[in-house]
Amino acid sequence: MALFSARRPTPLDDVDVVLADLDGVVYASELALPHAVDSLNEAARTRRLGFITNNASRTDATVAAQLNELGLTVRPDEIVTSPQAAIRLLGEKVPAPATILVVGARASSSRRSAPGTP
Repeated sequence: MALFSARRPTPLDDVDVVLADLDGVVYASELALPHAVDSLNEAARTRRLGFITNNASRTDATVAAQLNELGLTVRPDEIVTSPQAAIRLLGEKVPAPATILVVGARASSSRRSAPGTP
């Protein structure tokens, strides 16, 4: 019967990469939200995953370690933090050789030079 054999579309149809926000989507505080890890691991079987966060107080390596502890398999280069995004944007918008003062948490200031700047 065609009624029961037809495949229903899913939200991931025609999606190549899943970018997941972290706080409040994957975890709350240090605990994984229900179904988040299992769902992302299932998506990772057929798609690339990336993770984004606007938390500027932690490095990509620290965030990756937390996600790995929750049961995901994540490398630091699969995390984009808000300081990283700002540095990439500055690299496009501010001509070299610019001097940029970064004021923020240690994780924000650990990468002070935008690409193309000293």
